Amino acid sequence: MAERIAVVKGCRYVDEVIGDAPLAIDHSWIEQHQIDLVIHSDDLSEELEIRMYKIPIEMGIYRTVTYTPAISTTDIIKRCKVATN
Repeated sequence: MAERIAVVKGCRYVDEVIGDAPLAIDHSWIEQHQIDLVIHSDDLSEELEIRMYKIPIEMGIYRTVTYTPAISTTDIIKRCKVATN
């Protein structure tokens, strides 16, 4: 998670990254953290997307980005293991 957070923080248009956010976010959590935009990759099923992001979708602040299969958590973990051995 730390590597992903670092990558997103490095994006020019990102103001803040909140790690360990809940899977399903509600209106009060969005307001508490002053969230302007909620983004996820486009690899979720419609059912899961609605279950997790119903409120941001209704608020009009939910966007998707293209999923990149070449970048995976499994590969990041493998790289970390090789680097420590």
